[in-house]
Amino acid sequence: MKIKTAFLALSSITAASLLAGGPVIREGSVSVTQDAKRCVKISYALDGAPAVVTVDVLTNGASIGSANYTNMAGDVNVIVQPGENHMVTWRADKSWPLNKVKATVKVKAWPLDAPPDYMVVYDLTRAGCVRYYADADGVPFGVTNEIYKTEQLVMRRIHANGRTYREGSPSTIYRQVSFTNDYYMGIYFLTQGQVMKIGAVSSNPSTYKGDSYPDWRKYPVETLAPSVLRGKYEWPVGGHANVTANSTIGLLSSRTGITFDIPTNSEWEYAMRAGSDTRFFWGSSDDYGVCTNYIWMIANNGSTIHPHEVGLLLPNQWGIYDCYGIYYQHTLDRQVANDKLPSGNYVNPVGPDASYSTRCTTRGGRGDFGTASCNSNYRSGVAATSGFSNNGFRLMCLCPGQ
Repeated sequence: MKIKTAFLALSSITAASLLAGGPVIREGSVSVTQDAKRCVKISYALDGAPAVVTVDVLTNGASIGSANYTNMAGDVNVIVQPGENHMVTWRADKSWPLNKVKATVKVKAWPLDAPPDYMVVYDLTRAGCVRYYADADGVPFGVTNEIYKTEQLVMRRIHANGRTYREGSPSTIYRQVSFTNDYYMGIYFLTQGQVMKIGAVSSNPSTYKGDSYPDWRKYPVETLAPSVLRGKYEWPVGGHANVTANSTIGLLSSRTGITFDIPTNSEWEYAMRAGSDTRFFWGSSDDYGVCTNYIWMIANNGSTIHPHEVGLLLPNQWGIYDCYGIYYQHTLDRQVANDKLPSGNYVNPVGPDASYSTRCTTRGGRGDFGTASCNSNYRSGVAATSGFSNNGFRLMCLCPGQ
């Protein structure tokens, strides 16, 4: 006799959400049914405010692992409006076969200013194609799949709200920086494939493309000026939202309803450090045997810079790849010399205005220059209206509730 998995229902309600009038899954509203083919149907009601809703499946109090239910569909992993009769379907027979145990379905509402850790834009050409996942395992096909390097975009939430870190090098000058909001950071460089998919530029501006480079879609886009990617460079006037509507970033923002941009100097450094205060996110060792696990440099790249597919080396502790090397990474702050970085305490710093400099800060270094530039401390700069073949981009975006 074939035995079905037995499912129980559970909603996840936090005390903070209840006190703040935030989104909650209505108590007692979650129900679970399954048919003979083990197609599971979950219904729930959301109260209070719009939220990202996720579902977890547990046995004996432990999750079965989000990789086992990446095929959930319906009102899950998306922003859901308050209301009743929200439905989720899960083909347990396909993604979690041969398991015949008592399981608990846990439905959770995430406030829009504190959403799940991973966000995926799964169609760069159409509106509203955004999903959220609680962890990397829940991202369909896994975050290292090449689809996220060419046709889709995967972002990692950076938990920065209320956090303070030491920015800069203690051997020269540094400052204390604090943030008042979380944000998402692209786990990879913005690639040629993604830029062409978005469609704001009529032709690929990059140097390393065409038949000589069959993997060019997975290479970082370069030879593109920040002023072209954004459509303007008036930073910090207007903040992250001040981009031209028909630019690459403008189109992506309008299609998703989310404010995308290049990170500020501080947003970039905090994400790349991943909680560290050392020269590299892994520590202070610049031994080539260690560095080449994370950086394309002379020892594993050759003496002349050449492109690489993004994400082939190891990420930092927060799942961000290619933190250093490959190319310099543009940030929004106007360039300030290392010995001129103002000391003190700063909240959400954005750097000086146009009267100070026409150049923007670049970070992360270039592999053939070695660890002198490939670290968390070093900064350089280029004209914001110029594109160079050794400069690339990493996108950030604000959380949907900000």
